[in-house]
Amino acid sequence: FNVGQNNSIGVNFFTSTKLFKIWTIRAGFNAFTYNATGEVNGDQLSNSAILFNANGNTTIQLKKDWTIEAFGFYRARRQTIQGYNPSFSIWSITLQKEIWDKRGKLGIRIVEPLKADKSFGSELSGENFYQISDFTIPFRSFGLTFSYKFGKLDFKQRQRRSKINNTDQEGVAEPNF
Repeated sequence: FNVGQNNSIGVNFFTSTKLFKIWTIRAGFNAFTYNATGEVNGDQLSNSAILFNANGNTTIQLKKDWTIEAFGFYRARRQTIQGYNPSFSIWSITLQKEIWDKRGKLGIRIVEPLKADKSFGSELSGENFYQISDFTIPFRSFGLTFSYKFGKLDFKQRQRRSKINNTDQEGVAEPNF
């Protein structure tokens, strides 16, 4: 249940660049404060920390409409009012082929190819307790991807013809001062 409040401020950075006409790199970084206060079972608690996370994505265009994409995410250990939650990371790689006049893509994706399971631990403490927990879940996965673009996206603004004629200012003299 809601036991208090957190006041945070932070910054976000994002960048994207294209190298050699075939390689695109995108990356983001967030940093923010954690300043929590609250009451649990009658005890006044407070905790503060600086937290961050980062992500990256890259795409390499290969010959004959093939692409390789990779994605990664990292979240540092997160502070809570009574302890912390563990850091978390994930990454994946995809090989895909454009099909049907570049309207479709068919691919193979691998998530966490080097590690089958992920372990999540936490540590909580208070005046009368100390708790350490850990659980592990299977994370590695393999999959087929398919996407198809319906319709046509056109970001050019169309000229609209309006039935309204703004003639109310025609023939009105400008004041001379």
